[in-house]
Amino acid sequence: MKFRKSLKILLLLSFCTQFPHLFAYNIDYMQTIINAEDNALKFIEELKGGARGKVSLVQDALGNKFCVKQYKIYDVDNEFGTVRAVLASIVAESLDIPINRVRIIPAHRAFAGKYFEGRVATLHTFVEGSLVKYLKLPYEVSIRLKYKEDMPTNKRGLTYPIIQSMSFHKDLPVIVAFDTFVSNSGRHRKNLFYNKQSDRFCGIDLEQAGRKPFDMNYSQISYYNMKELFQNSQFKLSNREKAALKLFHKTLKELIKKNPPEKFHTILDQLVDQTGFKKKGYFSSGQEIPCNVELYVKRYKIRISQQYASAQKLAAFLDKVL
Repeated sequence: MKFRKSLKILLLLSFCTQFPHLFAYNIDYMQTIINAEDNALKFIEELKGGARGKVSLVQDALGNKFCVKQYKIYDVDNEFGTVRAVLASIVAESLDIPINRVRIIPAHRAFAGKYFEGRVATLHTFVEGSLVKYLKLPYEVSIRLKYKEDMPTNKRGLTYPIIQSMSFHKDLPVIVAFDTFVSNSGRHRKNLFYNKQSDRFCGIDLEQAGRKPFDMNYSQISYYNMKELFQNSQFKLSNREKAALKLFHKTLKELIKKNPPEKFHTILDQLVDQTGFKKKGYFSSGQEIPCNVELYVKRYKIRISQQYASAQKLAAFLDKVL
């Protein structure tokens, strides 16, 4: 591994052997870029960021690409979405799950690709590949966890059709286990990439992770659905489907082991400090949103603990039936 210096920054470049198409640089390097006064980033172009977001493609002096993301509408939920995204990214990093990595760009930091100065943004690893939505794959990829009050139990959370989709590729059970653990309601075929050259999937967009209240916690919902499925004497998984569910189960248990809620309570406090969110009364800097930050963070810590307990319950049930 070579070390190169560019404009006073020591660029620590390393390659991830498990997912080489995802990361041409490591997380420490991303944080170095954010902290550096002169990071030599250059704005390349605006990317399609959906109805709510603004996304820029930026590049460093060595040709490494990143995405810079901000929400168009300035409100509490959007601003706190940056924290949810980084927390979920840290969970993914704990197992090297194929999810893009995210770090916070503080509100006060001037940064190439920022559309709204004085507001928090996020820096994302750039993912090579094509969106699943626009690909013709030899199998159906439909892994979004869903929930509505009027929705039948067998269509909520982890469902049999999702297990079928998971069975077609080794990355999919891992991504679904991750989405279940962090309670991510935002996965769909327009934020899931596939790289044909490396035959790997990678998910992006983590702002919805943990956003839903406890009654929409996807580990809890999936527990009820799995319990109902396995109580049906007519229900039977194929060998391939069972192998996919076992990989989901294994991944979920490893996520539980590596990501206790206490760890994320501490990280959450650190992230709130990094963002520039005001400790008393308001979010972000320069512009004020009426919201008690301390109360908001306290409630989110409770939600993290609830999600963790639900994941344990789901894993324990799968221990019995697999």
